[in-house]
Amino acid sequence: MSKAISHVVPSGMMSGPELYATLASGYIPVGMVVGVSARSMGTQGFGRSIRSLFKKGEMSAISQTSADARREAIAQAEQAAKELGADLFIISHLEVLNFGAVDEVTCMGTALKKTEKGFCAMPMATASS
Repeated sequence: MSKAISHVVPSGMMSGPELYATLASGYIPVGMVVGVSARSMGTQGFGRSIRSLFKKGEMSAISQTSADARREAIAQAEQAAKELGADLFIISHLEVLNFGAVDEVTCMGTALKKTEKGFCAMPMATASS
């Protein structure tokens, strides 16, 4: 007779060792979270960035747009983790794509919930179960 696994651990994008370390720390993954932000510099920012191509130094309009997009994507992922009842989340992937005057940032991670029991053993399936 086979024994059913009592629960499934949604590991998101975590590797085996990362999942084990998370469980050993007393946290259990409750889901994968995603935040996406697309930001445009606008026509004024785009004009400033074109002019700054001919000067040496920081391109502040582009830097600010990228920073804002990253912050927004991370905030969205954090909010999604809170909605799952998570105590924290681990960012596993932060991707930035640039489409001329638009930056798109995707933040993916795993939402974690602290367990009351401490170490949470991962269910294992074997050939005999």
